[in-house]
Amino acid sequence: MADTLVPPPAIWVGREEELDRLRQARRQAQAAGRPVVLSAVHGMGGAGKTALARALAAEVAADYPDGRIEVDLFGFTPGHEPRDPGEVLGELLAQVGFDPADIPAHPQAKVGLWRSWLASRRVLLILDNARDAAQVQPLLPGVGAAGGCLVVVTSRNQLTELDAAARIRVDTLPPQDAAALLVEAAGRSRAEIRATGEELAELARLCGYLPLALRPVGALLARLSAAELIEVMRAADHPLHYLDEADRAARTAFTVSYQALSPALREVLGACAWHPGPDFDAGSLAALTAKPRPLAAVRLAELLQRNMLIGLPHGRYTFHDLFLGYARHHTGYSADDPGVRQARHRLYQHLTATTDTAISTLTTKSTNHTGNAFATPTQARTWLSAATGELTTAAYTALTDHWSQAPTLAHHVARWLRLDDRYEQAAGLYTALHTTAQTTGDQRGQADALQGLGITARLQNEYGRAADYHHQALQIYQDIGNRRGQANALHSLGITAQLQDEYGRAADYHHQALQIYQDIDDRLGQADALHSLGITARLQNEYGRAADYHHQALQIYQDIDDRLGQANALHSLGITAQLQNEYGRAADYHHQALQIYQDIGNRGGQADALQGLGETTRLQDEYGRAANYYGRALQIYQDIGDRGGQADALQGLGDIARLQDEYGRAANYYGRALQIYQDIGNRGGQADALQGLGETTRLQDEYGRAANYYGRALQIYQDIGNRGGQADALQGLGDIARLQDEYGRAANYYGRALQIYQDIGDRRGQADALQGLGDIARLQDEYGRAANYYGRALQIYQDIGDRRGQANALHSLGITARLQNEYGRAADYHHQALQIYQDIGNRGGQANALQGLGITAQSQNEYGRAADYHHQALQIYQDIDDRLGQANAHLGLALLAEGQGQPQTAAQAYQSAATLYTEIGFTEQANQCSTAYQRIKRKA
Repeated sequence: MADTLVPPPAIWVGREEELDRLRQARRQAQAAGRPVVLSAVHGMGGAGKTALARALAAEVAADYPDGRIEVDLFGFTPGHEPRDPGEVLGELLAQVGFDPADIPAHPQAKVGLWRSWLASRRVLLILDNARDAAQVQPLLPGVGAAGGCLVVVTSRNQLTELDAAARIRVDTLPPQDAAALLVEAAGRSRAEIRATGEELAELARLCGYLPLALRPVGALLARLSAAELIEVMRAADHPLHYLDEADRAARTAFTVSYQALSPALREVLGACAWHPGPDFDAGSLAALTAKPRPLAAVRLAELLQRNMLIGLPHGRYTFHDLFLGYARHHTGYSADDPGVRQARHRLYQHLTATTDTAISTLTTKSTNHTGNAFATPTQARTWLSAATGELTTAAYTALTDHWSQAPTLAHHVARWLRLDDRYEQAAGLYTALHTTAQTTGDQRGQADALQGLGITARLQNEYGRAADYHHQALQIYQDIGNRRGQANALHSLGITAQLQDEYGRAADYHHQALQIYQDIDDRLGQADALHSLGITARLQNEYGRAADYHHQALQIYQDIDDRLGQANALHSLGITAQLQNEYGRAADYHHQALQIYQDIGNRGGQADALQGLGETTRLQDEYGRAANYYGRALQIYQDIGDRGGQADALQGLGDIARLQDEYGRAANYYGRALQIYQDIGNRGGQADALQGLGETTRLQDEYGRAANYYGRALQIYQDIGNRGGQADALQGLGDIARLQDEYGRAANYYGRALQIYQDIGDRRGQADALQGLGDIARLQDEYGRAANYYGRALQIYQDIGDRRGQANALHSLGITARLQNEYGRAADYHHQALQIYQDIGNRGGQANALQGLGITAQSQNEYGRAADYHHQALQIYQDIDDRLGQANAHLGLALLAEGQGQPQTAAQAYQSAATLYTEIGFTEQANQCSTAYQRIKRKA
């Protein structure tokens, strides 16, 4: 029996998944009675293909008693030509016992003799290091063989022409296995090796996770520390440069594969080598080589088949880290070669145009994408996301290469990085643009870069830094007489001031920007400034003025056929109408905006409009519909990779869950939103999520945790200068102190919140704080002061047209009047509140007002009317799934029944209230109702 198998290497780490696939393919072929299991094991040089084949052979050798043969075909062996199949067949026939005189000379006769010998035997055959399928085909068993042979072929090429039962790609080792191989190759125990876990991981990375390099570098660990090796490898042009054995092995592996390529593929590989990196696609290669894109795509696929490149998702490719330097060496060019520079300039032009098109498609104003490289915004975002590494690297190298249009490419890429929430990367690119402009004395370039830095800082909630950058940009634009630049900087300063709750300054900046845009007849700029003025007016609770500005902006957007601007203005009109409690109009505006966003394929806008619809339906207590809108918005934000939008939608879903007394779900939503805001560095969002968590834990009577959340939110709002947020957090802390009967502290918090709201001109906030102060006065039995606070709040709500606020204040005045035994006035206040709640479609408010009317009627001994009011309130609470309201209504009915001497009815109502209070975590109230229920039962 011929047995020329080579044992697997003594040091063997990992590869269990690949080995399992080979085992499974063998078992399946045997079960099907197939004559041969043919497994093509392919991968780059030095990845461990031969070791894998030998590992399988060692396991199954006993199943093949008639022969176990390994043949090196020299497909990629330095100094050797690939072996001729006829020559190999003669050697094989001699090994299995044929006399040289009986071996025919003709190649086809050898094939016939070899296959007839294999037909009835069980033979294991490893055909190692094959160049191509033509070299292997004559060595395989015939189709009529009895099925007792196993053939394993290894090659650096994929050998797609072979009918293989399994194709196993052998890639680089996973990082953990690569580190383990370093330790094994050192021949020492882990304790004896001078290396931390982090150092081993870095060493494995520098070796490219390739066994060919890991083994000799690991052997050096027997005498050197990992830190020393890392220092040497990092100091070189490529990691293995100063490590002779490892460098020689890796260089040889690459060189043999390179020499096996056709001249056309060598040319393409050389172009790939001088791409700035880290990866590329066929479009980029077509630009580098000045060849048609389809041909570039074919060449890349061929290089992948030969394992000269690594394939990535979305049709992208990259080099193995170790082989890039060798590829550049073989081209014979340097980075400064005129041909390389010209190729890169073509690449930069291609990337500039494609990025511009992709971003335009993503924020398109047109429904016509004919001839566009991207049919939909989703396609555009997919390309931009996949190409981000290439775009960023190319932007920097274009600046370094002093390409004439480099700033344009860099600004496009920086804008994409901002759109993708990669603010630090965007800031880095703007900083490079600024440095380049300073070096070349380009003042316009400096100002444009400062504008970008300002916008990026603003998106990171660093409003002070943002304003500083915009002021610097404004000064330069003024110095050089660039009026459009001045207007843009002023507009940006307005947005920044607006975010700092400095609404007067914001409006002033926007007005200055608007004047310049009008002077230079920039209608788009005019519309943008008017839109921003509308937002500023809205934040000052001047809803009529806000709507007027938005309508003016909308008209201009329509005149210049800017559909995106139209949708944005309609969306803002929806928010304004919503704040005026005109929910029907608000929904109509949001639906119009949604339709346009859908028409132009702007998925981010669609999600924003759905968010607006979620807010509107939430305010109408239609929680199911609201949750649906928020959920749809969340799905879109996830699809387009907008993490900030995802967090906003999760915030909305948290609000809905909280309003439905599902506090666990609410906390989960707020927690997920908080995590995303932390991941993307949105500190304002973090504070908002903490506010939501504070509200949720407050409703669960976890006052300590709630106060902690509010306190953390307050600290962030103070850090970023958000005074409105500070006041909101103080309101929350006031609620906690009130619920803990610490009325002095509560009044202090509400008072501080009121002062801030007055400072920033937030009239709604002022009214809300007065409501809180009224609650404190009422709880301290100071009914006159309470009524005064509520009355002042009511006046503000009326002034700003906040009908929901008016109804809330009237309801509180009703409670106060009842506590003063002024039942007629109390009923009148509650009726006024009920009417407004009905007018604006606020069903929760209607139920609360009916509850107030029921308690008032009961106080007047009008038990029939009181019961009717309580039952009406209960029905609404059930309709809107407000379980806390239901529990309160049952409690009111229980007290009423007990006062009328109806113990059975009272007991049933107490029991229903106790059950509901228990379900929503109101333990104290549940216990009180249970006690009352037991008391009645004992008397019975």
